[in-house]
Amino acid sequence: MEVSTSPETTSDVVGALPCPRGSAARRAHLIAGRAADRCAPRRTAEHAARHRSGAPRIRRGAHRSARRWFELSDGVVNVTVTDRDSEQAEKVTARVLLAADGVHTSVRQQLHPDMSFHWEGTRMFRGTAVREPFLDGATMTLIDGEEEKRFLAYPISRDVENEGEELINWVAMVPEADSRTISGDDTKNEPTDPKDVVPTFRGWGFDWLDIEGLVAESTDVLRYPMTDREPLHSWGEGGVTFMGDAGHPMHRIGANGGSQAILDGQAIAEHLTGVDLRDGAAVDTALRAYEDERRPVTNDVVMANRKLNKTERSIANKTQDELKEFAESGEFEEMQTKYAKGELDEL
Repeated sequence: MEVSTSPETTSDVVGALPCPRGSAARRAHLIAGRAADRCAPRRTAEHAARHRSGAPRIRRGAHRSARRWFELSDGVVNVTVTDRDSEQAEKVTARVLLAADGVHTSVRQQLHPDMSFHWEGTRMFRGTAVREPFLDGATMTLIDGEEEKRFLAYPISRDVENEGEELINWVAMVPEADSRTISGDDTKNEPTDPKDVVPTFRGWGFDWLDIEGLVAESTDVLRYPMTDREPLHSWGEGGVTFMGDAGHPMHRIGANGGSQAILDGQAIAEHLTGVDLRDGAAVDTALRAYEDERRPVTNDVVMANRKLNKTERSIANKTQDELKEFAESGEFEEMQTKYAKGELDEL
């Protein structure tokens, strides 16, 4: 996405801001029948751009043209992009380059060349299936099993509720290897046949949720590793900064990836409000203040998610008797309460 204010492609803000496309993406970003899509941070950023520059022309459908695709010069950012339809390269001069282009961000790669990932050893599978509601039809359930395996399931759409069914999203977490550093190519989502996942959860289920059947009847099943990156000590420079997974990829726990991105969008809008974007020094000051606010917080969440993931794996490794005792002790609820309150050092 580029936000331009004149035909001469001089712009206030250029954003590397992807958004999910297609029916599978739309289904994956519906939660309990409400659109909780991951484009909310993008819309927040667009609102900030509009607030700063009136009614800018917004053109979507462009991507970077080269490995080194932007340069800082005299208080502006010169960006080279290629139109996805025409494949014609175009140079855009912007005051701000906002990188919200996900974990495989090209902006971060240019500023921080080390693009390695930390894989903690868990392989994740995700899929959706239309099934009868379980329990009250609005419950998220986390199920622990032998060998540290975990299974998470929750409804994400009521579009079919008149038929007595709902769309259920599930995530399976299976320990596979020791933790190690991997490359970005090893982190990408891979389509997977649900038949290959079923044996791992053979016999799993309750009278209120048939886990094996849920997996077997699923569509859009993906396979990927649970990864994050080491927190950065700095993000951008000049008129360049990060938002969301581009700046702080984290373990997929507690919906914090999307939540923190939304908070990033709110913070950057607040810091840019009232700033004269023609003043390069003022822009730099505002963006560094935004980073100083958000970077420590998101770095803490990255590390807290690592700790919570280890705790969840240890819980899943308990015997049935130990799990029963743990559930009755109230320790799990106490742990979740501390996490929700941000008491991360207490986890």
